[in-house]
Amino acid sequence: PTPGSPAAEAAADSGYPKFTLDLGGAAGSRSGLNYTEIQLGTNIYFKKWIAWRNALFGQLATGFETTYGLDSSVRFFAHLIQNDAVALTLFGGPGYRVLNKGTGDGFVEAGFSSRIFFLSLGAGARSFVTERNGSRETQYFLILSGGT
Repeated sequence: PTPGSPAAEAAADSGYPKFTLDLGGAAGSRSGLNYTEIQLGTNIYFKKWIAWRNALFGQLATGFETTYGLDSSVRFFAHLIQNDAVALTLFGGPGYRVLNKGTGDGFVEAGFSSRIFFLSLGAGARSFVTERNGSRETQYFLILSGGT
């Protein structure tokens, strides 16, 4: 189909919803104590430009109890390069974190991912809305995922 034509738009929307898994790691600090975080996420792509992500996580640190929970977010995508061999994508959006203890918190996140054939690597930042001890918590994360 001709790019931009109704047939091309219909072809671009076929194959949705699409499901993927990802494994992520993050680092941050809370109340002056550093921690690492592991995440296992599921992504439901409704269209090429929007997905709903849910990720189970565990935060491990010295100085406070291990925290577990669920992050749920909506991610919007801008595909800068996308073909069968490579892709470069920007993403961002809002979300909410549910914790096993304490109160949950809203967040915003943004980042990028690059894909070569079936392997995707990415990085980004997640900033939480609530101030704790006079500052907002920001995490920096890496993403590893497979698929097309």
